[in-house]
Amino acid sequence: MKIPSTIVATIALACSFSAFAEQKPKPLKVFVFAGQSNMTGMARTRTLEHIKMFPETAKEYADLFDKDGKPVTLDEVYVSQWMDKESGRLEPKYGGGKGDCFGPEYACGIYLHKELNEPFLIIKTSLGGSSLSYRYRSPSSDKWTPPPGHPDLIKPGTET
Repeated sequence: MKIPSTIVATIALACSFSAFAEQKPKPLKVFVFAGQSNMTGMARTRTLEHIKMFPETAKEYADLFDKDGKPVTLDEVYVSQWMDKESGRLEPKYGGGKGDCFGPEYACGIYLHKELNEPFLIIKTSLGGSSLSYRYRSPSSDKWTPPPGHPDLIKPGTET
C-alpha cells in the first residue's frame, strides 16, 4: 500500500512539533551595563597584547584569547548599544574611539559566558562627560540643586 506524501509530511510535522513543544525554551538573560565615561571604554585593542607579555597576567586573563592568541569573539553573546552605535557579537570593539576600543563588557561578557554557558544579551549604555547626580536622576527624586561653587551657579563674566 502506498501512503500519500501529504500524510507522511503531516505525521512528520506533528511528531517534530510535539517534540519541540515538550522542550521549553529558556528565557534569554539580559545584562544592562550602564555608566559614564568608564563604561564607554577607552581601552585600545592593542593593549591586549601587553596582557600576554607577563606570565601572571597571561595566566589570569587567558580566557580573553583563543588558541591562536587572538582576542576571543563569542557568537552566543550579543552586545547592543544605544544611539545607533554599533552592535553585534561580543568582541573587543564596542568602546569609544573608532572601533579599536572596548569597555568592561568584553571581559565581563567572556567570564559570564564561561559561567552561564548559554546565550545572553548585553545592553550597553554609556555617556561620557555627564553627571550622575543630574542626568541619571530618578524621575521620583526632588529637583536637582547645584551645590555651592558648582559651574552651573556661576554666570559668565562673574568669576573671581
